[in-house]
Amino acid sequence: MEEAVEYYITHKHEFEGEGGHEQLLSRLITYAPILSVPTLGIDVGANIGGEFEGIRALLTETRSRLVAVEPNPLNIEILEEKRSAYPFDLYAAALSDKKGILPFYTYKGMPENKGGYKLGGLRAGGKKITDVTVTTLDSLLEDYPEYIVKYLKIDTEGNDTLVLRGAQKNLHKIHYILFEASDCLKDSRGPGEAEPLRVCVEMLDAAGFDVYKIGTRRILKINGTMWDRTYDLLAFWSNCFALRKEDTLLTKFVDENGYYETE
Repeated sequence: MEEAVEYYITHKHEFEGEGGHEQLLSRLITYAPILSVPTLGIDVGANIGGEFEGIRALLTETRSRLVAVEPNPLNIEILEEKRSAYPFDLYAAALSDKKGILPFYTYKGMPENKGGYKLGGLRAGGKKITDVTVTTLDSLLEDYPEYIVKYLKIDTEGNDTLVLRGAQKNLHKIHYILFEASDCLKDSRGPGEAEPLRVCVEMLDAAGFDVYKIGTRRILKINGTMWDRTYDLLAFWSNCFALRKEDTLLTKFVDENGYYETE
């Protein structure tokens, strides 16, 4: 564990941004199995659909559906236009751990909302954009009783852990989870917990998942005995990946120390 934590500190640049996310997704597309059941790819915080191509490539099953969840009305307009080219299910809502109607804000200091705006959130601290419907992933999945979730991507500017908390009844139906674990969790945009990532990782661990910090060259397991407070204290724009503990997918492209094997 100490070696992994030291690597995380000294190689912070490898974990910053979306580079690790992109590296991992490309390998999931190559190595993830074709499942024998109907599958969903869910994009929570879909923005204007920049992730859709990768999710579609991952959905190799005969029966599969892409589901987009997005609360920003200007982004919803763009997504509606895209549906004519490639059909997908669209929920004009925000996801959290409780249902309701809540204000949706721009990020403080970056107040201009326009199509493609990525920084809006339920606690973003800027100008109010509108009131939005807030629901839970458990509630959304009631619309898909025959489906399992092959891939769940969450990018909600600080609300990611609450989205997962709102999926407690259905975590066993989810194969792969990609969620943002940035400094958003620690400031006013987050859930208001001293160690929000630890709380989330422990929840996923208890639900049967292994959880990893993902970099461009290496992934680091952070649940169970591999947890260290550094992952909460050293918070920056980065992502985590979770998959079922019994799933052996990572052995196809990651070595025993978490490094990506040369393709």
